[in-house]
Amino acid sequence: MKKSLKLAALALGACMLLPLAACGDDVPEGTTEISFWYDATITANKYYEELARTYNEGQGKIDGVYVRPELTGGISTGARPYLTKDSPNVMTIDETVFKDFAVDGLYTDLTEYYENDKEFYNENDVPAGLANRNRFTRNAGGISYAGEGQQLVGLPFGSTPFVVLYNKRAFNDYKINIVSCEKENLQTQYPSLQPHGYAEYLNSPFDGAVSSTNLAGETVYKVFNNRIPMNWEEMRYLAKCFTKTKENGTGYNPTSPTAYGYVSEWWFNYAWSVGGDCVGYNGEKYEFTLGDTTPNYLVTDKDGVTINSVHYAAGETVCYEDKVKLTSTDGLTALPSTYEAIAEINRFPIPEGKSYDDGVPG
Repeated sequence: MKKSLKLAALALGACMLLPLAACGDDVPEGTTEISFWYDATITANKYYEELARTYNEGQGKIDGVYVRPELTGGISTGARPYLTKDSPNVMTIDETVFKDFAVDGLYTDLTEYYENDKEFYNENDVPAGLANRNRFTRNAGGISYAGEGQQLVGLPFGSTPFVVLYNKRAFNDYKINIVSCEKENLQTQYPSLQPHGYAEYLNSPFDGAVSSTNLAGETVYKVFNNRIPMNWEEMRYLAKCFTKTKENGTGYNPTSPTAYGYVSEWWFNYAWSVGGDCVGYNGEKYEFTLGDTTPNYLVTDKDGVTINSVHYAAGETVCYEDKVKLTSTDGLTALPSTYEAIAEINRFPIPEGKSYDDGVPG
């Protein structure tokens, strides 16, 4: 198959339009060969090769397609080997340089495939906001447009989750009951539990639960579910539970089994816990939203709510694109703004006697 300067891009750091092939295999006669360039660590590379074999030895034979991969260092961070005659048909690309390549007009418009073949790209499996970040139209007049309604020039493969580790021994010392149950299984396994990462109950929520005293001095049943993400308030509260009170009175919990309750160099979990992000799409353009001081919203109506033609289930946070079009807050509970979330995590390393808010516009 003749190689082209037009590429299909895969955004979000890694992955593929088609699973990969093992290096060195011969292309079966009468099969269309697809060249695929990707960037991966040594640890991740073996999984690409496994996917390669699986596809080429199975679905690839049905499709009449053979994917030949090539580990190409630097391709996801801005290297430009695609300008050569040996450019790939498909490549991985990092979000930070995705639009740089789009401005150069090097991507193939995938809109027709998307509209005519739902097996090619199932919109139900990918949040609309994530897909819209891979839409870009490059006009001849030099003006380019991105976001909803533009050409689909890349496919989001996934995202890298942020994981917060917790200390089981400290949780046990503070008499926190730890369970592992997905939200959809709560009704059958733990019918008395709420769909929260952390919650406290006045009555025993399940057999064997241990009671203890909380920060307010109440006797409650503390439950941590390690299968459900915590929201803003849950995470802040747990951090206080494990921050020991010092002699000068600072801190929150004199009986804490640990000196400090939380440490992280990242702001992501705080911003995401309230539904915020660094960039938000407002329906017409992308906006830098770390300084957004308007409230975010959590859906609390048990039947969910529909905003801007998008249905949100109970427990979900409203995305920026829909939040800016809100006409009613019925069924919603206000959360801190993205600005408040960022300010919170920036306050952690500030020495006593100093203030993050000094000279910072509110």
